[in-house]
Amino acid sequence: MQIMRDWHIALNALGGIPLSADPRLNRRSFPEDHIWCLTSQNVQPPALTFLTRFGLQSHAYQIFPIFQTEENEVQNPEKFFSPPLIHSFTTNLLKISFAPWKGLQTSASYWVPERQVSAGAFTMTNTRPENQRFQFHLAAVLHPLGGGQSMMANRVEGRTVLSGKSGILHPLLFLTGGPREGTGVFPNLSLKIDLPPHGAQTFRWVSSTLTNLEDSFQLTQSMMERNWEAAFARTENLWEGQLQIYTGEPMWDLACALSQKIGFGSVANTDEKGSYTFQDRRLDIDRVPEGDPGKNLSFEEPGLTASESVFLADLISPGSPALLESLLNPFLQSHKEHGVVPFRSPPGREDIDLLASPCLLRLAWKVFKENQDPAYLESVYPALAGYLDLWFSKEQDRDADGAPEWSRVRQVECSAHPANPGRDGWFHFPHIPYAESPALCALLIAEIDILLEICDRIQEKETAQVLQNRKQALTDFIHKSWSAEQARYQRWDRSSHRFPAGEELQKGQGSGLMILKKKLAHPSRLVLHFQSSHPLSPKTKIFLHGEGEDHKHWVENIPSHQIYWNQNRGKATSKHLYTYLEYVVAYHLADDVMISVETADFQSDDILLLLPLWSKTALPEHARTLIQNKIGAEEAFWGSFGLRSGIKPKNPTIIPSWNSMIGEGLLAYGTRTLAAELFQNVMKVIIKNLSNIKSFFGAYDSESGKGIGQPYQITGAVPIGFFLRVLGVEIRNNHEVLIKGGNPFPWPVKLKYRGLTVIHEKEKTTLTFPNGQKKVIQDQKQKLVHLV
Repeated sequence: MQIMRDWHIALNALGGIPLSADPRLNRRSFPEDHIWCLTSQNVQPPALTFLTRFGLQSHAYQIFPIFQTEENEVQNPEKFFSPPLIHSFTTNLLKISFAPWKGLQTSASYWVPERQVSAGAFTMTNTRPENQRFQFHLAAVLHPLGGGQSMMANRVEGRTVLSGKSGILHPLLFLTGGPREGTGVFPNLSLKIDLPPHGAQTFRWVSSTLTNLEDSFQLTQSMMERNWEAAFARTENLWEGQLQIYTGEPMWDLACALSQKIGFGSVANTDEKGSYTFQDRRLDIDRVPEGDPGKNLSFEEPGLTASESVFLADLISPGSPALLESLLNPFLQSHKEHGVVPFRSPPGREDIDLLASPCLLRLAWKVFKENQDPAYLESVYPALAGYLDLWFSKEQDRDADGAPEWSRVRQVECSAHPANPGRDGWFHFPHIPYAESPALCALLIAEIDILLEICDRIQEKETAQVLQNRKQALTDFIHKSWSAEQARYQRWDRSSHRFPAGEELQKGQGSGLMILKKKLAHPSRLVLHFQSSHPLSPKTKIFLHGEGEDHKHWVENIPSHQIYWNQNRGKATSKHLYTYLEYVVAYHLADDVMISVETADFQSDDILLLLPLWSKTALPEHARTLIQNKIGAEEAFWGSFGLRSGIKPKNPTIIPSWNSMIGEGLLAYGTRTLAAELFQNVMKVIIKNLSNIKSFFGAYDSESGKGIGQPYQITGAVPIGFFLRVLGVEIRNNHEVLIKGGNPFPWPVKLKYRGLTVIHEKEKTTLTFPNGQKKVIQDQKQKLVHLV
């Protein structure tokens, strides 16, 4: 019986398929985490290559087949009679087929059953009416780190294997069928094969990589003794238990499935209690601690941010309550134990003192919608309420006005923010804690709305009133930030609560005195800009002499460690507001260092300032203006690949994760058709990169569509949650579905989930439940459909 969906797509259409161990299927926990990729492109030698770098503990370790007759040797897939076709894939299992020459049909499985083990099988079938005699070689090439040993034939317990060494790792390759040491350019295990007409033979291989040769060999033997068929069936059944999407557009379906694969592939570990941890598990992630080569300590690596966790939750639901709980629990446990909620879980060294982004309530609500357990809400409420309180503490709300500030630009989790060092606006934008933003207000309002819903369900009335007051204050800030003249929301200075544009006051060079005697029109924060081809001296000090609103004279010292650098440019922001700037003194500044004094600029416009739509806080007239003049306008944010992160003509990026949030804002204000068009535009750039560059990216160039940054990032995947919300289908379980009538896409969409099938068309929706019961919904209104 066909369990898995047969994709029947060329391997070279994707460039490669990553595979990694799935802790849901294997409770054994190892610090090592070896990520593999099957590819036929950009590898040397040209071959159907199964590749790993052992977390950068080797330059590369490659396993590939070679087929040889007396007349010919075939290794390069480009010379195969039939190229490799992908038939099915899961997190840790991939099945393909190909024909090295006419008449020899070959199917192959690639499997990563454990962290330090890869395995596979080749089944060769003779479709000719006569015998076929040939040699099959399984080659292994290791490019070790310094002091290692390339792969070579070895005898272990009477068996011929290939083994090598990189760092302290000893990879070993074992092949069934009694192979001998093969000849040829590459180390290989060789078998002589004689296939009768229409006959078939299967050979299995295992590669284990432990810290000594004997242990690696014993692990291969243990793996050979496992019931492979049962293991394959288990992983395929687990995969088929997830949501399956059929749009009629093959690349859409494939992009969605690969996105889910990235999601489940981020499950990194499991403990004895059955809780999971999550990490970025791409092929080239360095898992070697500095100064300690050969040891993988993946459990000490930084985990995912709160924002990444929310995006990931949409990729792995419905059907994964244990995983969703494990996404949230480490954040809440940290609050319980230490009173803090770190930016990442577990935190990295740079994030240990940084508060998690304001989206953990969203994650908790996703968990509740999955498990439908009121007791769960009661159990997590104290930590969630405490976490939200942290955002209104003096560390985040430094002026105690009820509108918190971000601490560092990393906390924003958006490369579009003008304070981000990768953008031109960074140079002029003040240090981010000095700015208050309608974007952060909107994010916090969304969190408060969810906590209010939880309070209502658990009858927590006292806290609810405090939350209502906070929400009203944040809402007022958002409304006051609206500029009718510019038709947008604006950031403001946290002290003056004004929305100033930047103004250059004076330029200078090197150490010395800059006399300004400048009276400022309004109390203003100052930003000092530096340009230098070399680092500043640690002795560098800048002194600002001026007056504040109270007309008292003060002197502000800006030492070198308060100057933030990006490449050859630096900036520093004054702590005080100035009404009069008398002069600036620079000490220990090299003669070639340029210095400029400006008032801080809060007028940058970017996608984050659209978030009041997403939080449903925008007044209806403001929402209409934003949608017409900003979101839907080519001269503003709208582009052929989605919403730009900033206004033209600066050629900013397309960020799918933020596009999905603004798209949900469009849904909130009744512009579903525009939201569907937005999603289709985002899919254009995702498919473009999947087809051409063979990967997803977290951001894309808004003009060329070229991917930016690291490939296969979690937030670069298809925003499946947004897609389902635009589609108007919420599968709560396999016997309960929330339907919003009318499919806004140009083709029917079929969803399959654990025996449930939903076919959503423009005029009707057909549901077939696992027991065979069928319902047809033609009502265009939102409707909850149950199995009866």
